[in-house]
Amino acid sequence: MTKSSSPTRDAHALTHLRQDGVATARQLRALGVNSGSLARRCRPGGPWQRLLPRTYLFHNGPPTARQRTRAALLYAGEGAMLTGPEALRLFGLRYVPPLRGTHVLVPGHRYAGSRDFVTVLRARHVPRPRNVAGFPTAPLPRALVDTTRLGADLQQVRAACAEAVQRGRCSVEALTEEILGTSARGIAPIRAVIQELLAGVRSVSEAQARDVLRTGGLPEPLWNATLLLTDGTFLATPDGYWPDTGVVLEIDSREYHLSPADWHRTMNRRNHLAAHGLHPLAFTPGQLRHAPRTVVRHVSQAKATYAGCSPPHIRAVPIRRPPVTAGTGRLRAGRGS
Repeated sequence: MTKSSSPTRDAHALTHLRQDGVATARQLRALGVNSGSLARRCRPGGPWQRLLPRTYLFHNGPPTARQRTRAALLYAGEGAMLTGPEALRLFGLRYVPPLRGTHVLVPGHRYAGSRDFVTVLRARHVPRPRNVAGFPTAPLPRALVDTTRLGADLQQVRAACAEAVQRGRCSVEALTEEILGTSARGIAPIRAVIQELLAGVRSVSEAQARDVLRTGGLPEPLWNATLLLTDGTFLATPDGYWPDTGVVLEIDSREYHLSPADWHRTMNRRNHLAAHGLHPLAFTPGQLRHAPRTVVRHVSQAKATYAGCSPPHIRAVPIRRPPVTAGTGRLRAGRGS
């Protein structure tokens, strides 16, 4: 076996592999770099460095985020794919739980274990990966479930799932399918979030409002139902609506950051609802967090005041719920994981 003549020649050869300047020991041996040459180039002050066991970088400076991601996949071996927060970022989500490290999903028989900045998750049956930004990546529903298994809390899972569904990146049906059929430890937060999504909740603030109302013993409204006039004209899609009273629940999620134009639009919308016989109530996320009893009291009083006053000319169309597959009804973190 011949040796590569220089690190420059090796780097040029591996650039052709499009691996972001990262390679495994096996790939280097195929290029003619023997163990002695590799050890010399990775010694202190040398031109290369070892990022992970059997995984090397063709410079000695700090690796980029992309190089760390590539190294994690090469270290985990064939069939590995990104999952967890790193996958959520690649899919373009903004609300990503701040879990440290790079997380990869591998077939259950794979030898590689978690090491340094890499966390390895094993599954008996792994999904077909998507190519996202040049990396094999678990489908978004699976990445969300794995993020939960990795330790994201309820609020973090709420934010990520609500964003994925609201922006059309992932359907409630896909999330439901991903966790139906078997049990798995560590997924209680996403089980709760999916129940919220099935009820029509589409934001963290709405989920908090749902908790407040349920804790206060109030009947749940229709979440994000479409309100239509009898002739089919669109009226509004409020956060919550009680058809028996005409009471509308709105959450001012922007709280203290409303511009004058936003404020005028908000007032016009509420006046529009009132003009059609509806009764809007508005709360901020801060009120939901810090004054839940006040929220419950106002809603209870409004429902008592307007009991039986549902406007007959308004029809509420609830969000369509996905069908739930018959079976055990238990939730799971991926098929066969």
